[in-house]
Amino acid sequence: MQLRSTLMGYYLIAVTLINPTTLAAQIPKEYKGMPFHDDSVKIYPIHIPGKLQCEYYDFGGYGVAYGGTKAKVNGRNVGADFNNAMGCNESGTTYLCRFRDTEAVAISYTKPCCDVDPAKNMFPQILQQMYTGWTPPGQWLNYTVQVDTPGVYTIHFLCTAPLPEGLELSLALNNTTVVNKAIVPNSCHGDQKDGLRWHRWNKVMNVAEIAFPNTGLQLLTLKVTYPDVFEKNDLGNFDYIEFVRKSSAPALNGK
Repeated sequence: MQLRSTLMGYYLIAVTLINPTTLAAQIPKEYKGMPFHDDSVKIYPIHIPGKLQCEYYDFGGYGVAYGGTKAKVNGRNVGADFNNAMGCNESGTTYLCRFRDTEAVAISYTKPCCDVDPAKNMFPQILQQMYTGWTPPGQWLNYTVQVDTPGVYTIHFLCTAPLPEGLELSLALNNTTVVNKAIVPNSCHGDQKDGLRWHRWNKVMNVAEIAFPNTGLQLLTLKVTYPDVFEKNDLGNFDYIEFVRKSSAPALNGK
């Protein structure tokens, strides 16, 4: 067994003898990030198959676990500053309101005012779900994941994509791009006059496919962009990415 340190202690990794081809599919040895966990999130790293909650990006800080984020406001990320300015409104607990608030990735939570209108959402959203938001083009987040079963997986994405052309989702596995700019369509019925269009949720099914040829710890990087390179607006809010195993035969990623 091997110990890897985290900002909050240590966790064990089982170490086995592996051949060179398997080595290429493991976390890059220079990577310094560690799986997120706290008193509420005690099962880590994130497991595949399963859901990757976007707010559970790795520990490690700017340039290691994330990058391309907005500047902080009043010492907090944009989402936490908004939450606190609103007095943690609409049943927001301290945990929800101030989740990872000193880091630069903007995080908020779903509220009755904005996020759960069944007439407006293309997919039902529930209350008090944390999400990453205020997302600028090019923001990236790193996740240490544990692949339990190798194979080809289908990707489903619960998000808001308020801009006319939607957004582009890219994924890298161990620093190699494997999903390149998959299109996530507009999530607000194309109504660009909707003042709450950043809160119109949709679970986009079959966004792309990704192959995980090997089990074990992997580094997954999420990056979002926009088809129009000049777009300066926030790209949307991201709840989770779901990985559903499709077949056992590994395929070339992105094919």
